Amino acid sequence: MESLDKPYLRSFYREQRKKMDQKTKNDLDLEIASRFLMTKEYRDASTILLYMAKNDEINTLAILFASLSNGKTVAVPKCIDNKHMLFYRINSIRDLELGFYRLMEPKRGLEQIKNFENTVCITPCFCIDLEGHRVGHGAGYYDMFFKETYDRIKVALAYTNSVLPRVNYDEFDVPVNMIVTDTYTRYITDKEN
Repeated sequence: MESLDKPYLRSFYREQRKKMDQKTKNDLDLEIASRFLMTKEYRDASTILLYMAKNDEINTLAILFASLSNGKTVAVPKCIDNKHMLFYRINSIRDLELGFYRLMEPKRGLEQIKNFENTVCITPCFCIDLEGHRVGHGAGYYDMFFKETYDRIKVALAYTNSVLPRVNYDEFDVPVNMIVTDTYTRYITDKEN
């Protein structure tokens, strides 16, 4: 199959998600969260870097609540400027407020996470290929974070029907190490990043 460009894929999969009925989406999102929570990577991590989902993303609240209940440090990103983000520790959902890009972000005054030892970073995507190249919103925040700051385990949450043989990518794109879907978990080996 020939790869398709990112703008087309982003638009196509965004529309597919809009057409999904809420019960189906909720069921699939919960299955993805459950699969992630059963991984060795989750069990062994002391810190979970977690995005707070918008309506067109896979919901991460189950992962948030489980991680807090299991005594893990949970950190959520805050966009600080063009293509950069920092992660701040939250202790409850009450530590979040509506921020940049209408995302739920950490409130001011919370502890910034700078040590990424024993950490797993969960990333959003609209679709992803078998080698871990994501198609996200297109702003490049996660790729920049991975290139400049973070070299630990990177996990993409994806619906099974949005995993493709290949997507176009460039030198700025950093692949993930794992893909967790509603039907399986895929480990991607031999990645430098």
